Amino acid sequence: MTSPIIDIIYEDAEALVINKPTGLPVDRPRRGGECLEDHLDGLRLGFQRLPLPVHRLDTDTSGCLLLARNPKAHKRFARSFEDKLVTKTYIAILDGVPEPNRARSNWRWPKSAARQRGGA
Repeated sequence: MTSPIIDIIYEDAEALVINKPTGLPVDRPRRGGECLEDHLDGLRLGFQRLPLPVHRLDTDTSGCLLLARNPKAHKRFARSFEDKLVTKTYIAILDGVPEPNRARSNWRWPKSAARQRGGA
């Protein structure tokens, strides 16, 4: 298995935002194997401490992941998520039209997708 390239989207003295690739778990899987922790040393970028993930993304989900560069920043960022000052938005690219799922009533289709589906 080749190690994924971890793109840095944003960096400053307190934060890194990376593009977590699909297939890379944030936490070490019970069965073992590669995870984000294996790449943290390379994300130090001159800092003494390893950056720490502030939130999680599923293994199969790619996207922006916030890492804190120090414990004080980690606490402040984590509090922002806990206090719902930060929200996550998931965007899916689909091939075809999924069947409606009544259990997922919070799905919102973009207007262009709704028109393609025959909706309003």
